Amino acid sequence: MNFIRKPIDFVLSKLNRGHEQSVELKRNILASVILKFFSLALGLVYMPTILTYVDKSLLGIVMTLDSFVTWLYLADIGIGNSLKNHLTAAIALNDTDRAKRLVSTAYVVLFSIMFVVFIIAPIAASFINWNSVLKVDLDSHELLWSVQFIIFSLLMSFCVRLINTVLQANQMMFMNGITDLVIKVLKLVAILIAIKISTASLFKYVLIDHGTPLIVLIIFSLILYSTIFKQYSPSPKFFCKDEVKNITTLGFKFFFAQIAAMVLHTTDNIIITRLFTTADVTVYNMARHYYSQALMIFSFVSAPMWTAYTKAYVREDFTWIKSITNKLLRIGVALAVLIVIMFILHRPVIRLWLRGKIELPILLAIFMGLSIMLQIFVTPFSLFINGTGKIKLGMILSPIVIVLNIPLSILFAKPLGMGIAGVIAGTAVCNFASLIVSSIQYNKIVNHKATGIWNQ
Repeated sequence: MNFIRKPIDFVLSKLNRGHEQSVELKRNILASVILKFFSLALGLVYMPTILTYVDKSLLGIVMTLDSFVTWLYLADIGIGNSLKNHLTAAIALNDTDRAKRLVSTAYVVLFSIMFVVFIIAPIAASFINWNSVLKVDLDSHELLWSVQFIIFSLLMSFCVRLINTVLQANQMMFMNGITDLVIKVLKLVAILIAIKISTASLFKYVLIDHGTPLIVLIIFSLILYSTIFKQYSPSPKFFCKDEVKNITTLGFKFFFAQIAAMVLHTTDNIIITRLFTTADVTVYNMARHYYSQALMIFSFVSAPMWTAYTKAYVREDFTWIKSITNKLLRIGVALAVLIVIMFILHRPVIRLWLRGKIELPILLAIFMGLSIMLQIFVTPFSLFINGTGKIKLGMILSPIVIVLNIPLSILFAKPLGMGIAGVIAGTAVCNFASLIVSSIQYNKIVNHKATGIWNQ
């Protein structure tokens, strides 16, 4: 058995060697890689199975509805991200009492906000002619029920997803991978059952796609708060007014940054629906899904970095911060090469993966790959800046991104004749600008040269 034991001992010795922060990261990365391997394997059959149950037009409708309703994520006014920073700092300083107050306060505030939004949003949705907005001809009642269920599940997920923030603050990002894998498995099982026992419909697919994650996260939260996170278990009696100010002050800064992120990543589907068709939304998202595998590989390493950067910044460990960022950028270069290879092979791979049901336009394949590259390179800098909470510059630049992204996407798509590829081209321009600004701010902070807005 030595031939098995020796490699295991070698891996364990490597995992437990080095800086304390690096040891935590390596353990998270290894666990995440294992989980993502299973997720990737599952993904090979997941999307083709969905397209067996619903056609690409119906799938495009759901994706577009998600883009509309996802704007409700702004209703959390940045509380989730603010909690991540404050909770990580409290844990780094071994302040368990404050950690429990922070978690309890965040839940109370979010549930209160979501309750108000839940009363208003479904009523507002009922006054919208969704058939007209989506340029489709479906049963209006079923379409409205679908929209309202998406709203309900999204608002509930605001609160139940706070468990992910607690996991991140405790450097246990791999646990998020477990929940994601369970969700994907249960979705696949539910769709396979639906194929056997019923005909496809919009509302049935929405129930599976949005109901499954909600149920899993509620169960997962109850289990964790009664076991390993019992010391952080939320309770109304630990609600603290002072912590409301702490959470919301930083939260509002994240709020403006979230608006820009929403514009960059959710308006694309809406623009394509208005300029082209819902079927084109599916083609666009299949291209994104294909190249996002490189981004997902990068997430193995980058996912734990937000809270790792916060912890290192609180301890003023700039040597480690510089070292780990350089390593992330080298990994980014390797993934850029992978994306080029993926572009070269995209036609046969897409044809095999989606069984010939969807073909990618060449311009879309080029610009989607470029956009994903830019996202990879901007990630280390943005994670560091978010982890330090010095996001005032990003907050000020957010309106500029909002003003530029939509008209640029429309300009490239229609007047310049690039089709749906023009939509991602507009987003890529904004990502490039973000890369330049965030890299400058990162270098100023780590070299102790940040002053004024660069240090706020």
